[in-house]
Amino acid sequence: MSGLSYESMKELLIFELLEQLEQIILTAEKSGVYSEQDINEIFRIMHTIKSSSGMMAYENISRLSYAMENLFFFIREKKPSSIQFSELTDQILKGSDFINTELSKIEALKPPDADPQMIIAGIHRRYEHTGGKIHVYHSHHINQGMLPSGR
Repeated sequence: MSGLSYESMKELLIFELLEQLEQIILTAEKSGVYSEQDINEIFRIMHTIKSSSGMMAYENISRLSYAMENLFFFIREKKPSSIQFSELTDQILKGSDFINTELSKIEALKPPDADPQMIIAGIHRRYEHTGGKIHVYHSHHINQGMLPSGR
């Protein structure tokens, strides 16, 4: 592993975290519910991906993972009863697929340039009826070194 750069190690960490996320989803699908432990773990995964991608200036990955982190913060703290398992799983999978696609571009030495706004907007649309505000940040936060901190 000594031949890996710091950025490569961070990218590997994100891939590992996405694998953990997939395992959580597979386990939850068997029971049809996300446990409190699952919610906490997904929050932690999204927080770490947000931070790691922010340090590497992968703004689009950081923006999406921030929105997902805030979604799971809201679920963890407010425990809304109106969130459906299948809809939440769809949101997680869309986010995970987006991040995996962008990381594949990075591995191929291409810029991670897809826009996550449609996925972020989908998160907002699905969950605003629960009374929750899912916060997002904008590109100027990265440019000014103002990445959001975790909860």
